[in-house]
Amino acid sequence: MRIPESLVAPATAQLASYARAPFVPATRVDTEASSLGARKFTLKLAAGHPMPGEDRADDRCDLNQWLVKSPESTFIYTVSGDSMDLAGILDGDQVVVDRGLQAHSGDIVVAALAAHGHTIKRFRIRGGGLALEPESANPQYQAHTVDLSDGDIIWGVVTAVVRKIGRKSRATSL
Repeated sequence: MRIPESLVAPATAQLASYARAPFVPATRVDTEASSLGARKFTLKLAAGHPMPGEDRADDRCDLNQWLVKSPESTFIYTVSGDSMDLAGILDGDQVVVDRGLQAHSGDIVVAALAAHGHTIKRFRIRGGGLALEPESANPQYQAHTVDLSDGDIIWGVVTAVVRKIGRKSRATSL
């Protein structure tokens, strides 16, 4: 792997931190124990103007296969808060996190910050430093500098967001 010379020390510290990574409560994905199949349609849904199409199920879509590339390093977390709402990650969403992936600048990651605990933010490499940036309409959230020498670690890369869309109860009024 090639990295800029200015990032050798932080990268070395990051790799060393994996050996002492803190326990993070999450749901481990067990693709053997669950069957998450659904019917898959080839028809694309128009989010703008309606378009004609056929309702034809061509295949089955295994959600485990679609969402989880490495079951042994994949975890699911529940998001709490609104610091990533502009990235489409909302309070109560489930995020799929792969700990086996290397974080690249621009990825959304789960990080363990020594001074602040665990968080989900956009990872950036800027001017030789590492930063975690919120993407929120709420101005109270600020970027955090990642200090690998202080024990901060990038715990994993977010690969998917899962959100249930519930039906609102309809009260009948006459």
